Amino acid sequence: MNETEKNVRELLEEITSQCDANWIAFSGGLDSSILGHIKKDQDLNAVTIITKDFLGTDLGYSQIVGKHIGIPLELKYVNINEIFHAIENTIKILKNFNDIEIRNSIVSYLYLNILKEKNVKKVITGDGADEIFAGYNFLIKKDHAKLKIELERMKKIMHFTSEKIASELGISVQMPYIDQNMIKLVETLPINHLVNEKNGIKFGKWVLRKAFENDLPSSIIWRKKTPM
Repeated sequence: MNETEKNVRELLEEITSQCDANWIAFSGGLDSSILGHIKKDQDLNAVTIITKDFLGTDLGYSQIVGKHIGIPLELKYVNINEIFHAIENTIKILKNFNDIEIRNSIVSYLYLNILKEKNVKKVITGDGADEIFAGYNFLIKKDHAKLKIELERMKKIMHFTSEKIASELGISVQMPYIDQNMIKLVETLPINHLVNEKNGIKFGKWVLRKAFENDLPSSIIWRKKTPM
């Protein structure tokens, strides 16, 4: 582990360990898996949303990581009617009909509503890692100069509907990746610490992957970005 990876790791560990939520929104993706690993010894519980009618990749990955780091994992299976209900309530909360934003917010509504039913008041999420560490697929295709400009633009406009939905449901969301100290540190990093290649394949969030590659299964560390 080089000095940059060590610094990012230590800061993320410090920020995440200070979060007092004991539930995490879990997909088995890189972002939530890293946070789960950091918090695994702090009475952490995880919840993953799985659709009954069209199984996604999150089921297998979340089970792999849950077992690997040893945290209780609750799988919530939802049917198509529950999804339609979630769409309706998400639109009511966000007060817009933007199809992309609604689609991307349904999973957040579902897991937050489940936590509300459990009387959970706080949850940790991996929101912001893609914006700060260049995780989106469209970002890794850009050259370094354009990527730097795009990341600056995204930081200025980024917002997370999970916060608004959570507030409506009486829950607070803790997002370690967008802690201001983390943002400031990442701003000092060369672009090749955010996007780099492994076996001819480009990956975003490079420094995160390298910093925790000895703690999580390779299938998780090098998992490609997929939508919720």
